[in-house]
Amino acid sequence: MGEGPLAAVRRERARLGAAAIACEVREQMPRYPANSPRADLAVGTSIEVRGHFRGEWSRGFEVAEQTQDGYWVRRLSDRCVLPVEFMGRDVRPVR
Repeated sequence: MGEGPLAAVRRERARLGAAAIACEVREQMPRYPANSPRADLAVGTSIEVRGHFRGEWSRGFEVAEQTQDGYWVRRLSDRCVLPVEFMGRDVRPVR
């Protein structure tokens, strides 16, 4: 059986040290392959993410990991991986 999200978060916290302490455990969001076209963004690519409340795009993030349907996203200000997986339609390269 593969490594779960909690183990990945612990490994990332150990790698980053104190900067990762405030990070939450990542939760797996439901996958909808037909509803989530994903651009091919490499790990480390600077991106904008779409806010779910008003739909605005925000800068200051990078791709932490690619998944089948989307991405795990790292906030650049504190190097924390956000606790939810972003679908491909909710991230784009910085414009």
